Amino acid sequence: MIGIVDYGLSNISSIANAVSKLNYNYQIINNEKSLNKVDKVILPGVGSFKKAVINLKKKDLFDPLKDFIADKKKPFLGICLGMQLLYKHSTEDGGANGLGVLNGKVEQLIPNKKFKVPNVGWREIEIIKKSLLINKFNEKPIFYFVHKYACYSKKKINTVAQLNYIDQFDCIVEKENIFATQFHPEKSQKNGLQLLNNFLAI
Repeated sequence: MIGIVDYGLSNISSIANAVSKLNYNYQIINNEKSLNKVDKVILPGVGSFKKAVINLKKKDLFDPLKDFIADKKKPFLGICLGMQLLYKHSTEDGGANGLGVLNGKVEQLIPNKKFKVPNVGWREIEIIKKSLLINKFNEKPIFYFVHKYACYSKKKINTVAQLNYIDQFDCIVEKENIFATQFHPEKSQKNGLQLLNNFLAI
């Protein structure tokens, strides 16, 4: 059973539709009890990091999600804001601490004459190491991005792929049972479905 976390900051229907299309069953997670019934978790999200933390804590999901990842060691996929929440800290809205299961920070992309913010559109990513998520992909696959803030790991040991947009930041990470993408696989057509299928098959 796949759990999709609903904390009020994402359109979970697109993720749910993609999971169904791949012939997997899912359950919407909005409390600790429902979290305990699933084998894998997808944490999607768009919007404010600080608001996401507040919402997760209101639903009593913040600490249980950390336990699910760190203690139960079950497969976990963070998408976009869901990826950012895995890091220790974000500077958004004055700053907030995340789940802290990845060592790094989340900082705002600063626009310049060449690059606009938010980063919206199809981007070619650079794969720098092998990963279960991108098994059988070519070296520079294309995915769909929508974000203003980006993830920067303290060390690149867990960075699977990066994007050079304004500067270089993590766009896929993998650490033991933890997987995450800055882009939206559910909006990335064939490549996105393949990546999701790779995760669901773990």
